[in-house]
Amino acid sequence: MMLLKVTANDGQQIGALIDLASDTNYITHAAASRLGLKSEKITLVVQGVRGMTVTANTKRYLLKVRFRTPEGERAHQLVCYGLDEIAKVHHAIEPQQLKRFFPEVKTRELVRPRRIELLIS
Repeated sequence: MMLLKVTANDGQQIGALIDLASDTNYITHAAASRLGLKSEKITLVVQGVRGMTVTANTKRYLLKVRFRTPEGERAHQLVCYGLDEIAKVHHAIEPQQLKRFFPEVKTRELVRPRRIELLIS
């Protein structure tokens, strides 16, 4: 898992969690509202470990994001399902602390979000 800030829609920043073990993208309803995303009501069925199944009435959103990679900036369009909350950041590590371990990385690239509003699979 990795925490980072991504740019959504018209340049707004959103705190994101990259979870390669997930197969679905999620966004908080509050972030979707703040970003002015259009939605449609759906019933979401989530399959979990050992056959666990959870059904939720929620909304589906279409989100455009951009993020920086070593190869340059990339844009993606994501289908995201709405949740009230994704994750909490209890203690954000300051970029200056990370800089000691990653001196070759620019300080601005080490800034981590203090709030997670988007989970990218």
